[in-house]
Amino acid sequence: MSTGLAVNAISLKINHVAILRDISIHFPVGKFYGVLGPNGAGKTSLLKCISGQQFGDGEIRWQGRKLTEYSPQQLAQQIAVVNQVNDTVFALTTQQVVTMGLLPHKSLLSRYTDADKARVNQALKDVGLADKSHQHFSALSGGEQQRCLIARALVQGAPLLILDEPVNHLDVYYQHQILHLLHQLCTKQNKTVIVSLHDLNLAAAYCDHVTLLDHGACLAHGSPREVFRPNLLSATFKLPCQVHASAQERAIRIEFIPPMGEYPDQQNGEQA
Repeated sequence: MSTGLAVNAISLKINHVAILRDISIHFPVGKFYGVLGPNGAGKTSLLKCISGQQFGDGEIRWQGRKLTEYSPQQLAQQIAVVNQVNDTVFALTTQQVVTMGLLPHKSLLSRYTDADKARVNQALKDVGLADKSHQHFSALSGGEQQRCLIARALVQGAPLLILDEPVNHLDVYYQHQILHLLHQLCTKQNKTVIVSLHDLNLAAAYCDHVTLLDHGACLAHGSPREVFRPNLLSATFKLPCQVHASAQERAIRIEFIPPMGEYPDQQNGEQA
């Protein structure tokens, strides 16, 4: 039986438009994975498919079992999801939103224990929101809301975490703090974490493996050193690219060179 997350020949069409094209990837347990690519590459759709929020052709298995074989509660016990922050407003405090992460493990009449409270407080501390536990979620900034939802996923305690652009609204300090925290979950608790990112340098610094998508297809999957090749990145992001690597395994820096004249899309008569 194959352990981890197995994505087998996943394709997705919406209104007859191909969003994902025959993607097959294996994500072994205990690693930190990044999904990258230009806007419209299919990152969010892939994460929704592998978390059971969206269904296309093909098959997805977690720990050898099809996602469709899990009940909703079982799936919530196995997979914690943090989607991009939307306009939904919770009429709850920060602490109450984070406490919702306990729901997959509670029956209707279960009590809120001291251990549960400690778990929630630790998650709030981990994401830097301990001082805002009684503030309403709707009063938080976009970045604080994102950290609150990440704390809820931590409390959920699932072995697989899937996060769509988790650092998109965060400043530089919290970008690194959150990605470091997620990577520590892999190394110290053997959790599997899959995130979509826009910043290739953050992916190079924290991800064990990365997947590069474009137009719904998987262009490459492997370590940052294997995937982040100048020619491939230049072709994918339509800008000249240099990759600076040192002898240290994670010391990779990607630099895109702005064109001095018109951008490629303008030269081709396309809208950016």
